[in-house]
Amino acid sequence: MTSIRSSRLSPPRLELETDRRPKGVVVVLLLLLAVALYAHGGCDPWMQPVLIVGASTLGVLAALGAAPSGFLVALALVGVFAGLAALQCLPLPMGVVEMLSPERARSLTELSPAAPTTATLSYYALATRRSLTYVLLAGAVFAAIATRVRTTSALQQLLGGIFWIGVLQACLALAQLATEAPGVHWDAEVSGGAWVGSFLNHSNFAQFMNLAVGAGLGLLLVRSSQRRRAAQSRSEEGLAGYFQRNGAVLFGLTVLFLALAASLSRGGALGAAAGGAVVAVALGREGRLGPRSWALLTIPVAVFAGLAVVGFDVVYERLGTLHDNEVYADRWELTQATLRAGSQHPFLGTGLGTHRWVFPGYDTTGVVYLAEQADNDYAQLFEETGLIGSAVLGAFVLTLIAAGWRTLAAGGASVRYALYGGLYALVACAVQGVSDFGQRLPAVFMASSALAGMLYAVRTASQTRVEVEAKPGWRAWVIAVGVLAIGTPLLIASWADFRASRWNAIAYGMEERIRAAEWNVAEEDVVDLLTAAEQAAAAQPRDVEHAFWLNAYRWQAFVTGLDPDATLRGPDARAVAQQMVAALEQVRALCPTYGPPHKLEGQIRIARGDASGPARTATGARLAPHDPEAFYAAALGAATQTPIHKERLLELLTRSVDLSGSYFPLAAALWLDRGGEPSALTPIVKGSAPRLRELATLLEARGAFPDVAAELLHQADTITTAQVDSGTAPAGQVAALAASLAAAGETGEAIALYRQAINKEPANVGWRLSLCDLLEKAGEIEQAYDEARRCFRLRPGLQAARERVEALSLKVGQEPQASSGPPASPP
Repeated sequence: MTSIRSSRLSPPRLELETDRRPKGVVVVLLLLLAVALYAHGGCDPWMQPVLIVGASTLGVLAALGAAPSGFLVALALVGVFAGLAALQCLPLPMGVVEMLSPERARSLTELSPAAPTTATLSYYALATRRSLTYVLLAGAVFAAIATRVRTTSALQQLLGGIFWIGVLQACLALAQLATEAPGVHWDAEVSGGAWVGSFLNHSNFAQFMNLAVGAGLGLLLVRSSQRRRAAQSRSEEGLAGYFQRNGAVLFGLTVLFLALAASLSRGGALGAAAGGAVVAVALGREGRLGPRSWALLTIPVAVFAGLAVVGFDVVYERLGTLHDNEVYADRWELTQATLRAGSQHPFLGTGLGTHRWVFPGYDTTGVVYLAEQADNDYAQLFEETGLIGSAVLGAFVLTLIAAGWRTLAAGGASVRYALYGGLYALVACAVQGVSDFGQRLPAVFMASSALAGMLYAVRTASQTRVEVEAKPGWRAWVIAVGVLAIGTPLLIASWADFRASRWNAIAYGMEERIRAAEWNVAEEDVVDLLTAAEQAAAAQPRDVEHAFWLNAYRWQAFVTGLDPDATLRGPDARAVAQQMVAALEQVRALCPTYGPPHKLEGQIRIARGDASGPARTATGARLAPHDPEAFYAAALGAATQTPIHKERLLELLTRSVDLSGSYFPLAAALWLDRGGEPSALTPIVKGSAPRLRELATLLEARGAFPDVAAELLHQADTITTAQVDSGTAPAGQVAALAASLAAAGETGEAIALYRQAINKEPANVGWRLSLCDLLEKAGEIEQAYDEARRCFRLRPGLQAARERVEALSLKVGQEPQASSGPPASPP
């Protein structure tokens, strides 16, 4: 059904409608939005094919609709932006790439295994293709709402749907917070935080809350204006009647603001404050809603009361840091680094959706985590699309503002008050975008696109009295076929992405189990791991992560339990290593700025004595500044140089340990093996008792610096003793102090400390065996026997426990029980 504008046929202020049934386009959008929210905002892999189907459906509906006034300009800008992303994915001759993006051409020359003849402007074409899909989805939502929602009732359905979906999300977040849920949807494995509803990040959640507030505010103002225009006089409508009619919406707005505050998003709070202030000023200047508009002030009062229940002190403490410049120091540095990356690609950017793959090479923040999105939507937009993409998107926003301004200036129908809700959402999201991210998630940008399309729908609805049905012309059907022609290959690609992600999830789960066993598993388990990884790489061969992990698993399976240096001396093993290097070169070609393939290739080259290995591991560390293994691999490369640059080696080892403390034993061993002084490791040790003991153990194993080793152990014991006295010592350190005292002959104190450690970790059999030995030494035979029985009950197959039970049972005058099974009496 196609709607034809009839503003010339009827007075614009008459608001009569022929049909109040739910509009199909609204139903499709709301279903898509609800499912996306369930899928953690739409980021779950299975959601991607669903999004493509939804986008195609909405695109066809939009093609069969009628374009409102001024809409085609905005739609053309969306098309230009999508065309820019498509251009970034298009393979171009290297001469063209060098002309359009010299830095991209330079990086290909420096990082690619061989000089390519063609390349894409995007640093990672697969990521840009996926982001292009999102752009087309947003465009389909925008166009469908603008062309198919043409009446006041349909607009109220749209606003009410987005609003109430947001309220349900807010209630979910508050329920998870109230029940101290271990994770999203009460799933401990999804640790996005109990206060973020279905989302995985509070920035995304806060932005969606602000969008829902905008929809609810627009709905409330439209309903209030309609009532004011009714036949009753203002005097006949009191506040009691106002609250009776609009109480549910006011309550919903209160819940949204309460959840927004509980999310502890400073950017979301600033956006809400800015949006509320702008709308308040705009409504105050118009002054047509009457005295009942003051009822909106009940919302902040109710929110304040709700915070008193949720925990006002926590929210106040969080928001109280807004004036602290140090809080935003890292984010400002992150923004500056993102802008530096963009300044190297000023016109066309690095490729839409490529921030994660390009930014690490420009990161100077020194933080220990990888920021997959920049905490500034504007800086990231410039980085990925350059000045051209930023200008196109800016022009699109200006077009929306102009359309809304013209509708408000024309006056007339009550439905135009929905624009104030859109104004709130626009200002709130614009302000939050300065220090947060959010518009990259399907659930968020679909709601934003719907509210953007609403601006044109309001203009149509404010001029239309009746909806006239007309058949779409042949051009509309051609466009609809074109939409399906675009959607079909994208659906096929998204299905391949989904299949690959499923196999990758299986491989990841198996890897965790195998890694926990330190690869000491049956051969069949390793074969299953490699098979799952191969299936993931085959399903989506352009995915650089799947391809890298397949080769990483292959290499780990090849060298597990062997010395790589010794293993690679044989001709067959060197042939395998050469095949691995060739495979990793192909992986690097998929995305040359992705650091892990450089790291692994360098490690293999070092192991086989290739002089180019150290340079490759150094490149890996530069491109993966948040990967501790990359820095340790670079340190291995630096340690093979002659002469060794010890300052550089120590710098790499320090960074590796800073990123992950588990690398300390490896880093310390490498430093000592290369003739480094133990005192140089003081900045890495950082007064940690476990590291002091690990370093002392390494020195003792090498028979070097015995006095230093003894002093390190003394320092560790002193630190741990102080922690034990204060009750803050971890169980492992309590046991370590107990072992030290036992070695010094302090049996009584060692027994007490072992018992204290076991109280914290009752299942630790090693500590129980040590306690058993000390009890036997102290003459407490019965207690030692009881402890041995506990060990055997915990680990029936442990030979050491069996031997102790048998030996001690004789000393206490009992028959040995270990051979016939665990003792009957409980420990």
